Amino acid sequence: MSVSAFHKAFKDIIADSPLQYLKRIRLSRAKDLIIQKRMKAYLAADEVGYESPFQFSREFKRYLGQSLADVMREVREIQWPDACCMEEGASQKRNMA
Repeated sequence: MSVSAFHKAFKDIIADSPLQYLKRIRLSRAKDLIIQKRMKAYLAADEVGYESPFQFSREFKRYLGQSLADVMREVREIQWPDACCMEEGASQKRNMA
Protein backbone atom coordinates (compact mmCIF):
# COMPACT_ATOMS: atom_id res chain seq x y z
CA MET A 1 0.00 0.00 0.00
CA SER A 2 1.40 3.38 -0.92
CA VAL A 3 1.69 6.23 1.58
CA SER A 4 -1.03 8.22 -0.15
CA ALA A 5 -3.36 5.19 -0.24
CA PHE A 6 -2.75 4.58 3.47
CA HIS A 7 -3.41 8.24 4.24
CA LYS A 8 -6.69 8.19 2.32
CA ALA A 9 -7.83 4.89 3.88
CA PHE A 10 -6.92 6.11 7.37
CA LYS A 11 -8.77 9.38 6.88
CA ASP A 12 -11.83 7.56 5.49
CA ILE A 13 -12.01 5.37 8.60
CA ILE A 14 -10.88 7.72 11.38
CA ALA A 15 -11.98 11.07 9.85
CA ASP A 16 -8.57 12.59 10.69
CA SER A 17 -5.24 12.35 8.97
CA PRO A 18 -2.68 10.16 10.77
CA LEU A 19 -0.87 13.28 12.02
CA GLN A 20 -4.08 14.91 13.26
CA TYR A 21 -5.07 11.67 14.98
CA LEU A 22 -1.69 11.42 16.72
CA LYS A 23 -1.87 15.04 17.86
CA ARG A 24 -5.38 14.54 19.23
CA ILE A 25 -4.25 11.43 21.16
CA ARG A 26 -1.19 13.22 22.59
CA LEU A 27 -3.20 16.28 23.59
CA SER A 28 -5.93 14.17 25.19
CA ARG A 29 -3.27 12.35 27.19
CA ALA A 30 -1.84 15.69 28.31
CA LYS A 31 -5.30 16.85 29.37
CA ASP A 32 -5.71 13.66 31.43
CA LEU A 33 -2.34 14.28 33.11
CA ILE A 34 -3.33 17.86 33.95
CA ILE A 35 -6.71 16.89 35.38
CA GLN A 36 -6.07 13.52 37.00
CA LYS A 37 -2.51 13.97 38.22
CA ARG A 38 -2.71 17.74 38.75
CA MET A 39 0.36 18.07 36.53
CA LYS A 40 1.49 21.52 35.43
CA ALA A 41 0.70 22.21 31.77
CA TYR A 42 4.32 22.63 30.70
CA LEU A 43 5.23 19.27 32.31
CA ALA A 44 2.30 17.54 30.62
CA ALA A 45 3.40 19.08 27.32
CA ASP A 46 6.89 17.71 27.78
CA GLU A 47 5.55 14.31 28.84
CA VAL A 48 3.62 13.90 25.57
CA GLY A 49 6.48 15.16 23.42
CA TYR A 50 5.97 18.89 22.92
CA GLU A 51 9.15 20.92 23.18
CA SER A 52 7.43 24.31 22.91
CA PRO A 53 4.80 25.20 25.52
CA PHE A 54 3.47 27.84 23.13
CA GLN A 55 2.93 25.32 20.33
CA PHE A 56 1.34 22.97 22.86
CA SER A 57 -1.05 25.68 24.01
CA ARG A 58 -2.07 26.61 20.46
CA GLU A 59 -2.63 23.01 19.39
CA PHE A 60 -4.44 22.17 22.65
CA LYS A 61 -7.03 24.84 21.88
CA ARG A 62 -7.23 23.93 18.18
CA TYR A 63 -7.61 20.17 18.60
CA LEU A 64 -9.51 19.91 21.88
CA GLY A 65 -11.59 23.08 21.55
CA GLN A 66 -10.75 24.17 25.06
CA SER A 67 -8.01 26.47 26.29
CA LEU A 68 -5.49 25.43 28.92
CA ALA A 69 -6.89 28.17 31.16
CA ASP A 70 -10.34 26.52 30.97
CA VAL A 71 -8.87 23.15 31.91
CA MET A 72 -6.92 24.64 34.80
CA ARG A 73 -10.13 26.33 35.98
CA GLU A 74 -11.85 22.92 35.91
CA VAL A 75 -9.06 21.46 38.01
CA ARG A 76 -9.47 24.20 40.62
CA GLU A 77 -13.25 23.71 40.66
CA ILE A 78 -12.80 20.00 41.24
CA GLN A 79 -10.54 20.73 44.23
CA TRP A 80 -12.71 23.39 45.86
CA PRO A 81 -15.89 21.36 46.51
CA ASP A 82 -13.92 18.92 48.68
CA ALA A 83 -12.43 21.76 50.69
CA CYS A 84 -15.85 23.41 51.07
CA CYS A 85 -17.47 20.18 52.21
CA MET A 86 -14.73 19.53 54.75
CA GLU A 87 -15.12 23.05 56.16
CA GLU A 88 -18.90 22.67 56.35
CA GLY A 89 -18.52 19.33 58.12
CA ALA A 90 -16.06 20.80 60.59
CA SER A 91 -18.31 23.76 61.36
CA GLN A 92 -21.31 21.45 61.80
CA LYS A 93 -19.34 19.34 64.29
CA ARG A 94 -18.34 22.49 66.18
CA ASN A 95 -21.98 23.62 66.29
CA MET A 96 -23.08 20.23 67.67
CA ALA A 97 -20.54 20.31 70.49
